Amino acid sequence: MNTHFRLLENSSKGKLVRQISKWTIHLTLISIVFVWFPQSLNAKTFQKTATKYQNVSVRMEIRGNVVSTPAETADEQENSNANVVPMKIKADFNYEELVQESASGIRSVRYYDECAANIDINGKASKSILPDANRYVLFNRIIKKNVVDRVAIASLQSRLTQKQWQLIDIPGNSMIVDQLIAGKELEEGKAWEPNAEVLADILLLDSIEESNIEIKVTNVRGKLATISLFGNVNGVADDASCGVRVTGKLVANRTTKRVESVELTIRHKKDEGQVGPGFDVLIKIEADITPRNAPDRLTKSNITKIRGHRSISSDLILESPLKTIQFVHDRRWRSVINSPELMVLRLLDDGQVLGQCNVIPMPRLGEADDYTIEDFKKNVQQAVGESGQLTDSRARKTTSGNRIFEVEVTGEQSGVPLTWIYYHVSQSNGLRAMCIITTESELIDSVRGTELKLIDSLLIRSADEARQAREADETIRSR
Repeated sequence: MNTHFRLLENSSKGKLVRQISKWTIHLTLISIVFVWFPQSLNAKTFQKTATKYQNVSVRMEIRGNVVSTPAETADEQENSNANVVPMKIKADFNYEELVQESASGIRSVRYYDECAANIDINGKASKSILPDANRYVLFNRIIKKNVVDRVAIASLQSRLTQKQWQLIDIPGNSMIVDQLIAGKELEEGKAWEPNAEVLADILLLDSIEESNIEIKVTNVRGKLATISLFGNVNGVADDASCGVRVTGKLVANRTTKRVESVELTIRHKKDEGQVGPGFDVLIKIEADITPRNAPDRLTKSNITKIRGHRSISSDLILESPLKTIQFVHDRRWRSVINSPELMVLRLLDDGQVLGQCNVIPMPRLGEADDYTIEDFKKNVQQAVGESGQLTDSRARKTTSGNRIFEVEVTGEQSGVPLTWIYYHVSQSNGLRAMCIITTESELIDSVRGTELKLIDSLLIRSADEARQAREADETIRSR
């Protein structure tokens, strides 16, 4: 197949391999964990049952290395060509939080007064901040068996970008930390093992396979109890194994059973996976949690005003580096490559990579061009040659006026039946892009349709529009 159409270089039963063509650019360097929540998040219901308020101040430092393997050497059993990239992050968060607990889970809404991280990756410095338009954030943790992604995060005002979501999804979540001591007698010498799901969510793991973490009350003075955490965890984040060593201290109020300060030192080693690089980092977190009797920003009337009539969604916005392409997607689609020439996402569900989506900018159509779905079908057939068979095609328009051509192809590579869905997306101004979905044919029913939100929301900016978007973003970061 033509290089620009070839999505898979190799395949093995039940999963997609890590390799992508050499012409693609670099892997995303930081990707600890992403989550997906399939429903709208109801802020009004949350407000009716809210039970406690608190102010939270968090200081976080991360130091270590990110490890990724070049695609051309990924199959070598002993690989000495892995890219080891030093990184360090220093972040500060200050927010007001309203927390509600119920039998079905925990919800909180936050207003961030401060939310910023200074990031240094391989000597290149950058800053990530939460803009004014996304300072009201809803967190939702559901308690249900066989749920892969328990914690959802969404902005009450608009949608979060992937970078903004990564910025605020940190270990030691103040909404959850009280669950470490829930139902326990805070008497000196008392010790217990934490609930595995609570611990996983505190450490940003999808699941825990093995743990010897012990929580112990080491000192009691009046209403305050000092509690230690210590031990090791083996678990899974995304589709990769992790080893975590935790040393920590909590100070809790014995009367209210609320944690009022947190100190965590986390050594986190994660293997490289198909949706993110590996890393070996040391994370230090200090948090002060101050209970308050009444809200300041988080009044019912203010939240209702901020939310308006929007359906709150945990979908994310992803932009290309130059902001020439933007789209919305649910969190099962994980960004693994984001360059001006190519954006690659992989569909992760229950720890298994089910499919891949390549988003590729294309030359602008001239005013006189009359590109039809028949033209697109011919181009696809020419690209796949005799190795693929066109099985279906359709054309439609989105509510925004984008014209979409869709062509489905079946074929085989390395003895594995594969299915490709090719999308040609064009705007009325001639700007266009191509999106290609790849999956093993036996998985197509699990993949088909998950990409439609991405396809239908695709926005392609002109050079001037992209420059203006970059300048606006830079203005926000410089404040």
